[in-house]
This record gives sequence, structure tokens and C-alpha cells, in this order.
Amino acid sequence: MRRRLALLVTATMALVSHLAPTERRRQAFALNRLAVNLGMSIGPTLGGFLADVSFRSLFWVDAATSFLAGVVLVVVPFRGPQHFHDPAALPSGSALRDRKLLYALLAFLPVLLVFFQHVSTMPLFLVEDLGFRASVFGGLFTINTLIIVFSEVRVNTLTGHWPFARSLATGAFLATVGFSAMAFARSLPAVVGTVLVWTAGEMILFPSAAAYFSEISPPSRRGEYLGYYTMVFGIAFTAGPWLGTVVLEQWGAVVLWALCFPVGCVSVWALARVSGREQAAVSTAL
Repeated sequence: MRRRLALLVTATMALVSHLAPTERRRQAFALNRLAVNLGMSIGPTLGGFLADVSFRSLFWVDAATSFLAGVVLVVVPFRGPQHFHDPAALPSGSALRDRKLLYALLAFLPVLLVFFQHVSTMPLFLVEDLGFRASVFGGLFTINTLIIVFSEVRVNTLTGHWPFARSLATGAFLATVGFSAMAFARSLPAVVGTVLVWTAGEMILFPSAAAYFSEISPPSRRGEYLGYYTMVFGIAFTAGPWLGTVVLEQWGAVVLWALCFPVGCVSVWALARVSGREQAAVSTAL
């Protein structure tokens, strides 16, 4: 299931990068994320309601919506890329031999390790350290997704002219500061403030990162490059929560959130140095 989801995400991102002009890719990826976050806002609420009625109905509705999505894609006129690359014309060798790609992957990983604390140590911190009810985390998650739905496209329209180094470093810095500031959060308003900060970073960082990986990839290998981009998410999602819970259990929440700052700043420093890497059709020595 997870492998199929990763393939779907990669294929969707590759399609978006093919359809959107270079100067609009950040907005296009933000619009794609809007759809995802809108589903994440509505889905859990609807799923909870259906589960109260009948767990069986939950799976029936899930199957029906998936089938409906497939019908829409088949029936509605849709113009995808009109050209396909000859596999024989593809450069040989692994894309990881491209130093630009390898540098970007390594630069992006630390801030992702920080970011995925929101699905692991953050709810533990809210409930066990601050004494909030579990529903508080659900409310904060809803705030995060609603801000993205209503603001992300606009934010990326306003910042679309920024060089990649500026947008990537700014997004990584805001995300880092937002999570690090939880070391000082003791009230609900303070926690909400940290969520607003790292959500702002998320809205700038992720569309810019997807656009950047699209830009540094040869058109014939765009799916492969974006596949490595999504792979880093998988690595961070696997390692980040585990490392975070180890630190939380051994040394406590203050140390955990304080450590987020130097770890995230590694990405800020590295991403601020991708200047000159955003030209389309970059040649790669494979």
C-alpha cells in the first residue's frame, strides 16, 4: 500500500511539473498540496462520523470515492503530456551520480527529520508534558491544514519570484524555529503560535522544494528525480519519529525541541547555497 502511494505521489508530481510552466511550478505544487490538505481536513472528520455509524460503511464509502475518482479521470477530457521519451535515449547510470541531486537530497533531510516530529513527539508532548486532551492535537492539525488550504497558493504566488535559495532557506528556517520554540511553550496560545510559524515554513518550503527538484532534473528523468525527492520523505518519516521519541524519553521535551534548532539549521545553511542550481534543463554528468 505504501509503495503504491509513493508511486502515485511521484507520478502526480511529475505530471504537475510537465503541465505547469517553469515560472508557475511553485504555485502549481501549492495547488496540488491544497487538494491534499483539503482531503486531510475533511477526511478524518467524515471517517470518524462513518466509524460511529458503522465501520463497514467507512470502507464502502472509501471504495466508492476511489472508484468515482477513477471514473472522473477516465471520462473527463484531460490533456496530459503529449510526448513520451524514448527509453533508449535516457542517460545511463543512477541519477544519484548527479551531484546537484545528491546535494539537494542531503540538504533537505535534516529539516524533514524536524518536521515529522509533528506526527510523533508533538502529540506526546502536548498530552504527557502539557496535560492537554488528545483532541487538542486534532484541533491544531485542523488549524494547520485549513491555513494551507486558504493561504498556500497565495503565499507561493507572492514568493514565486524568489530565487530557490531564498525560498528554501526561508521555509526551512521558519519550520525550524516553529518546532524549536515549543521548548518555551507552556500554554495553548503559545503552542498555537508555534504551529502558525512552522506552518508558514511548510507552505514556502515544500512547493519550492518540489519545483526545485523538477528544475534540476532532465525532462526525460523527471519522474526518477522526484521519486528520490519523495524517498527522502519516507526516510525522514521512518527515522524522525523514532529519533525524536528516543530523545524525548531519555532527556525530555526541552532537550528535544532545543535539538531541533541545530538540526534544522543544517538544512537552512545548506539550502541557502543552492543558488545557481535552478536553471531549467540542467545538464547532468551521469
